[in-house]
Amino acid sequence: MPPPLDLPRSRRDLLRAGGLGLVATAGLSLTAGCGTRPAAGPGTATGDDVLATRLAAAVARARVAAEAAAQAAPAPDAARAWRELATLHRRHARELPAPPAEATTVPRGPSARAVAGRAELGLADTAARVAVLAASGPLALLAGSVRAALAQRLLLDPVLGLPRPDTGAATVDAAVAAVPTAPLPVEEAGEAHAAGLVTALAAEHAAVAVVGTLAARLPAALSPGGHDRLLLALARHRARRDALALTWPSVARTAPAAAAYDVPSTSRPAEVIAALATVERRCADAAGFLLANAPATSAGARTGRTGRAGDRPWALATLVDAAVQDVDAGAGAGTWPGRV
Repeated sequence: MPPPLDLPRSRRDLLRAGGLGLVATAGLSLTAGCGTRPAAGPGTATGDDVLATRLAAAVARARVAAEAAAQAAPAPDAARAWRELATLHRRHARELPAPPAEATTVPRGPSARAVAGRAELGLADTAARVAVLAASGPLALLAGSVRAALAQRLLLDPVLGLPRPDTGAATVDAAVAAVPTAPLPVEEAGEAHAAGLVTALAAEHAAVAVVGTLAARLPAALSPGGHDRLLLALARHRARRDALALTWPSVARTAPAAAAYDVPSTSRPAEVIAALATVERRCADAAGFLLANAPATSAGARTGRTGRAGDRPWALATLVDAAVQDVDAGAGAGTWPGRV
């Protein structure tokens, strides 16, 4: 296992310039301190080998189905959207093992769009499962990034006809629901896990400060839609900050809010929303770091915030939502959201 991270006791210096800078991930290896695969003899598959193969098969099925749907699409816009999705799957496949042969055989014809839709939903489910179950932090982050990238594409391309991620009030409700019922001592977390928690909490502190200031600078009279978007973002980040701080009070003392944060000096609606996109992207990066360093969730564990097992699902949900919010605020979709 790599040596533990040598982390500062405070993130203030990093975050004072970091509301829109590199939030708390500068110089930190995503693989440091993560769980490693158990030793296996020649020809022996580990649990992570099985999970990686399942993810590779799901990516391959989605790619082949998207290519078939592009060929069968009746409109140019739909054909373009399916081709772009297939391209995304090919990029993801490059970092995964070879899929089983049957994964690349997909029925073609009039049902191509329906088959492709099922394949995309299947990939979303498989990626989420691998992200919380993988023993390896890098594999968990890879799977979570695949899930987030898919969510970004579904938001950008409604012409695909697939369920789009929610970007409104429901996201605040989901963040509020994550607030725990009982605090946990920092001793419950290993050093790398604690580093991920500190990083995520510091990012949410920065987000609350920056987004709150931006909301004050962009009144509803100037931009009703932009102001409402900022208020929703502020409520969402407050809920996430509180969820982490209440669950891990000793971590909250390690990463308190800084005295001040650098905020762009603008009140122009387009520039304010662009700044919001940057905040969301940095929170996605921080959530990805936590996902890579938190312990795996056991297959039988509840997926709420239930102590150690709960931080992977929370980090995954935060990564996906922040990546979606980044695109919803005008940024382009990425290949590996949160994977820095």
